[in-house]
Amino acid sequence: MLRFLDRFDLWATLKDAARATKRPRFVAVPYLGVDGAALLPLSRGDVLICALTEQNSKNGSVCPTEIAALQRRGVKAY
Repeated sequence: MLRFLDRFDLWATLKDAARATKRPRFVAVPYLGVDGAALLPLSRGDVLICALTEQNSKNGSVCPTEIAALQRRGVKAY
């Protein structure tokens, strides 16, 4: 089921949804800042789609080290 979330309780809702299934999880977020890897309980086989651009990296809205941390866990990042 596709579900769009707004800014209210976003991370809590994402964490609850990610923990609610044993299947591979597919998460698309526009931003992933510092501590984003800790906030998302993703693991091997899960997929993360995030807007990692040079601009987003420079302005801090997407932190490449957080994406790398998820990749070390076996998350496929796009």
